[in-house]
Formats: sequence, structure tokens, C-alpha cells
Amino acid sequence: MDGNNPFLFAQHTTLRGGGPARFSRTLQRQKDLLEARSFVQKNVLRFVVLGDGSNILPSDGEFDGCVFRMRMMGREILQEDNQTIVIKVSAGEPWDAFVAHAVAHGWWCIEN
Repeated sequence: MDGNNPFLFAQHTTLRGGGPARFSRTLQRQKDLLEARSFVQKNVLRFVVLGDGSNILPSDGEFDGCVFRMRMMGREILQEDNQTIVIKVSAGEPWDAFVAHAVAHGWWCIEN
């Protein structure tokens, strides 16, 4: 885990609140996710999955667990017809950017 770089929730949340976490790891590939899962299971740790930090208000105390920062990117159209589109979006994709992309392509409804 990223032990050399201390993780502070306050630096990664939109409300700028939250204390340190014991461990953190940035997940960019499927392999990272599998290794992270193995780490928390082996060490019997609690964990938090963090995207852009806009839907979390962590405690200012220390989190004795692991924070996984999702940075897995990618979008894939799985199905499309004249009325429907199904898109697989990776967990690290920024929501606002994806909504803007959908609107730019005329894929309405997601902006609501």
C-alpha cells in the first residue's frame, strides 16, 4: 500500500474534511483491484472506496483501514438502438465529464 505518502481525507474530499488513513492505494487497473482485495483480506482491514470525494464526510479522526482511490478509466458502448444506449463506465471516470460526454452525443436523460 502507499505507506510512504500519508493519505488525508481532507485533501481528497470536496468538503475538505477528514483525517488520515492508515493505508491507501490508487487503483488504475483490474490487477490493482485484485491485489487490494487480497491485502485487506489478509490483514483483516476495513476499507473505503473513494471516487472524487463528493459524497463522503469522513471523521477527522484516524481511519484504521485502507482507502482505495478509484482511477480505473474507460467507457464502452454495450448496446445501442434508436431509443436506448447501454454504456459500461469504469469506476474511476469522473461523473461530470461522463454526463457532459453523454449530452454532447445526444444521449439525453442522464443529465437529470
